[in-house]
Amino acid sequence: MICIYCGRDIKEDNLEKCPFCKKDIVREDLDKEQTRQLSKTLHNTINRSKEKFDNAMVFVVLGGILFLIGFLFFFLAYKLPSAAAHDKVLTVTCPEFWVSMTGLTGGLFGLIFGLINVFIQVNRQKKTMKILKLVQNGKYSHSTYWKKEQ
Repeated sequence: MICIYCGRDIKEDNLEKCPFCKKDIVREDLDKEQTRQLSKTLHNTINRSKEKFDNAMVFVVLGGILFLIGFLFFFLAYKLPSAAAHDKVLTVTCPEFWVSMTGLTGGLFGLIFGLINVFIQVNRQKKTMKILKLVQNGKYSHSTYWKKEQ
């Protein structure tokens, strides 16, 4: 069930108050004012989700850039061992190698963290938009939705 005041999913059916906003849980069909409140809450939830999506995309972009920089520095870590040598050898004692390792691991972490959060926010937006469309079209029944979630 969705709390009409904070927009969070409430999984437990024996609660009297929302565990997040501490307001009374509405289980019956909504009146006009409660429907307006739910619509407002869903809009706010969508806006917060869009902001979180944007933040996650920053992690994806910066993580990708950092990963590419680390990849480039990895190739810079290959050095000629002597003037007479023809093959380059990976030198782990040079600063380029450690910059590359930092860039690769930091970039990979940023990419993974950002992509996970993008996935979460996209799913949250889809679910919230689905409920909001039902509310706006007058087809949302709070009690039916409550029973369906059980």
